[in-house]
Amino acid sequence: MSLVVDLPFIKRPDWTTVSPQLFEKVFRKLSASFDDKDPFRAVKERQNRKGLELYPWLKGLVNRSDDPLFTAVNLAIIGNSLDVNWSGGSVEVEPIIESN
Repeated sequence: MSLVVDLPFIKRPDWTTVSPQLFEKVFRKLSASFDDKDPFRAVKERQNRKGLELYPWLKGLVNRSDDPLFTAVNLAIIGNSLDVNWSGGSVEVEPIIESN
C-alpha cells in the first residue's frame, strides 16, 4: 500500500484530475512494480465466464420484457455498476437484477 500512497500524484493531488486518470496512473505503477501487465486478468476472466453463463437468462429477460429496450439498458447499467473496482468480482448478480 505504501507504494501507492507514496506516489507524487497521491501526496500532492491535482484536483482537476478525474478518477479514471488517477486510476490509470496507479494501475500503471502497480503493473510495473509487480511486472504484470494485467493484474486484474484472473478477476476479468472469472467475470467474463459468469457473464457468458448469465447471457441466456439475461437474453430471456430482454426478450420477454414489455419494453425490451428499457430492460436491456437497465441491465447494462446494472452491469456497469458491478465493476471489479468496487466488487472484487464476488457479487451475486442474479438477486440484484431480480430486484430491479
